[in-house]
Amino acid sequence: MSGREKIMEHIRKNSILCIVGGGALFILALGFGIYRAVNGIFSSFTILCFVSAPICLALMIAGIHDLAVPYKALIFRSKPDLLYMADEHFSTIIHQDEFLIVSERMISAVSDPTSTSYREEVFLIYLEKESVNLVPTNKSIIFETARRSFRIDVNNKSKETIDMIFQTASFYCPHAAIGHSKENLAYIENSRQIWRQKHQK
Repeated sequence: MSGREKIMEHIRKNSILCIVGGGALFILALGFGIYRAVNGIFSSFTILCFVSAPICLALMIAGIHDLAVPYKALIFRSKPDLLYMADEHFSTIIHQDEFLIVSERMISAVSDPTSTSYREEVFLIYLEKESVNLVPTNKSIIFETARRSFRIDVNNKSKETIDMIFQTASFYCPHAAIGHSKENLAYIENSRQIWRQKHQK
């Protein structure tokens, strides 16, 4: 399967997920909201239902759009040359493991071919931990690039595995700062600004 075929297949799967998930959540949110309103049950949950319904509908519509006209999917707004990048990326692979695919000029997450980015445009890599009421819920490695960001899910992964991902990524991405800090956030903003001035004239 060529790089562009991988991209189009990924868009198709995501579109179907958005249509099914967005549609189901829209029906549930609207149904609960109407039921509670008709029965005089007004609370923050009722408001949440009515607020969530249009968001779910928008998600479903976005999925329908991307499925109907995949070459105009939202991802192409930030990466209009993604198909060409993917063709080159997946035909010149020099390293691949469970998490990363590295080619002569690019890098991507194994789980998401649309994350394909030029290695020299990866400016920051850091570990993001999310929690609810001090209970860990999610852990990801974030790659901040010139155009957008992508993540690798590392839930339930050992420290050795996470360190290995960082070592591999930093080795192949020469301009990437490591770690979330004020200095590195300033670096990514400055690097993106320079990139925009150079590429978006």
